[in-house]
Amino acid sequence: MISSGIDGFNKNCSRTVAPSNEKVIDETMSAFRPQTRKYGDLPFLSYIARKPEPLGMEMKVVADCKTGIMLWMELQRGKLPMRSAQFAVRHGVTASVAMRGCKATTLQPSTNLPINIGLEPKQFLYGDSWFSSVETTI
Repeated sequence: MISSGIDGFNKNCSRTVAPSNEKVIDETMSAFRPQTRKYGDLPFLSYIARKPEPLGMEMKVVADCKTGIMLWMELQRGKLPMRSAQFAVRHGVTASVAMRGCKATTLQPSTNLPINIGLEPKQFLYGDSWFSSVETTI
């Protein structure tokens, strides 16, 4: 149920929000306290001790720097599933997250706009040290 909600959020944002060329990528935790079962039937529950609420669902997110609107979310599903995600086999897990986030939030050229001159604006994706690698930069 959670995955389909996140997919719907991403589709809606790509249809309805025109992002600027400056975005920030980071991770966030959605705190979770299971009531009846140890993991609450979530196969992708994460425990990260450095977070204020260490148990929950970890997501990588992209937000627009100019409006503050969250544009994209990706639920982290554990080491093995994330190693087989788009771009991960060739570029590694860290770079692939940044690539998927950037690709999903890049404004696509439209033939309906009168000022479409065929030039692609430069895209800037800011992130913290988790996202920094030579492969991500390339």
